[in-house]
Amino acid sequence: MPSGLQFTLAHSDHAAQFGPRLGTLILRRPNGCEITLDTPTLLTSTSRGVVSHLSRDHVRQSSAIRWVHVPFETFLEQSPPVPTLQTGPHPLHRFLGFVPQDHILSTSVRDPDDVRQMPPNGPNYLAANSLRGVRKITPNEWRTYTDKIQPDFVIALTDTPHTPPPFSQKRLTKSIERSSAWLASLLSPVVSAVTPTASTDLTATDLSQAPTNASDIAATKPAVLVHLAGAASHPARSAFAAALLEPLSDIERASIGGLPTLDAGVAGYTIDLAPLRIAISSSPVSPPASSDINPSTNITSSLSALLQTSLTRLPRTKLRLIYGTLGPHDALHLLRDVGTDVLNASWALHAAHVGVSLDFVFPAPTRDTSPTIEGDSAALQPLGRNLYAPQYALDFAGLSTSGNTCECAACAPHMPDTRIVHGSDASEEADAYVRARRAASASADQANDGGDDDSSANLRNPSYTRAYLHHLLHTHEMSAHALLALHNLAVAEAFLQGVRTVLASSGGVDRFANEVARFEAYYAEESLTVGAPREEGEKGGIMAEARAMWAQVELARGKGRLAREKERAVAGGTEAEP
Repeated sequence: MPSGLQFTLAHSDHAAQFGPRLGTLILRRPNGCEITLDTPTLLTSTSRGVVSHLSRDHVRQSSAIRWVHVPFETFLEQSPPVPTLQTGPHPLHRFLGFVPQDHILSTSVRDPDDVRQMPPNGPNYLAANSLRGVRKITPNEWRTYTDKIQPDFVIALTDTPHTPPPFSQKRLTKSIERSSAWLASLLSPVVSAVTPTASTDLTATDLSQAPTNASDIAATKPAVLVHLAGAASHPARSAFAAALLEPLSDIERASIGGLPTLDAGVAGYTIDLAPLRIAISSSPVSPPASSDINPSTNITSSLSALLQTSLTRLPRTKLRLIYGTLGPHDALHLLRDVGTDVLNASWALHAAHVGVSLDFVFPAPTRDTSPTIEGDSAALQPLGRNLYAPQYALDFAGLSTSGNTCECAACAPHMPDTRIVHGSDASEEADAYVRARRAASASADQANDGGDDDSSANLRNPSYTRAYLHHLLHTHEMSAHALLALHNLAVAEAFLQGVRTVLASSGGVDRFANEVARFEAYYAEESLTVGAPREEGEKGGIMAEARAMWAQVELARGKGRLAREKERAVAGGTEAEP
């Protein structure tokens, strides 16, 4: 683990290999800046380095976005990839507009949530899905790119099959061998210069771009994370974990900087649930006879069993990242049964994309005293609201249920401390208007609170209402999805804050198990991820309803609207709307 990275488990039960974990991740930059994250924490996914629906100002405004993951395959349409041309410190942060003092960046070649079928990987390359088709990336190229862009965490190349399952034993053996070899390539020590060899697949341009100063590279070398390979096979997953811990020969140790094992060079482990779910659904999985893991018939329990097989022998003090959770219920099951430190919340952004405003808390509220989304307090409550629905057209309440505090930009919009100048607009009238609004807001807050604080917190405006978001959605306004994305990410972060609070309390582990059961009894479980496989017998909920209404609005207001209106007008004998 790099000297600037520190991860410690704070939970009293350090002996348990599995179960809920409470920890602290500290990243210290060379300039003395320090980023501290309490775990379990949230990871935000991106497309080409952009958080869906959000501008850079939105990202900087959101306290929920601290760790950002960047799939690199979307930059491979150019050679060399454009981010590798960025110079100066923190190249990837600067290229994508993230703040090194506030944001942790991780990168992998493939998008962990992308389960589209791909051509098979080769012995010396990984197939990646760029904007201009499939590209092949070699271990040497991946190392050169990551040394150049300097993310905080880099995920080693892993031979995950993206062909139709099930996979043969021969294919799984290849996957384990290739993944181990590619990890060793990434862990090899920094050299003073990049010299072309017979095995190097880089172009002359790539070689000229590579760093040549070993000390400069070593000072900014990212922490390495490894994906736990083995697909849906317990023996294969156990074999890969054993390969990470196997003592290396003298020659092998010399090739990776003297490390005794491959595991000694990694800072943590990652698990991609999306391809694993497909592998499980294609062939039932049962643990080996010697395992103490209980067999299960559903996908969630099968996932937990497979992850436990991979992690049984590995040190529990290293980071665990899980991509591909389907919603808060799925996240709670993994936190309880396996134990993880970082979870992505793509489901929060998927919900925002189809007009769903999330509204849930952990621990779950009591039924007797808390307001509910559904009228029947005894019924299972949905995880949010479909704001496309007509009942919200005149609903002027905020996005959160009364009593649930949310500090996102949609629920607690703030006036800027200074006027935002556009172009040459510098009129005294505009300045006077901003000063008057700020003074009026501060006076109102002082009168209500009895305080004399005149900070920017007093510049808070009323919450955006459900009716306003309903209007924006039906008029196909982009700002609707931006506000919902900010809100849903804040709800997801508050959810994990609730998990941390419960674990830090007296009897945290036992109380956490009880609160998970209460959460399941209060909220209806539903996959919030678009296109996720459903359990047998699972019915559609707010997401299915929202997708249908979103499609109707997209058809009426989206791309190609004028052509469709013209066709209808011709068929009906009337003129199309302008």
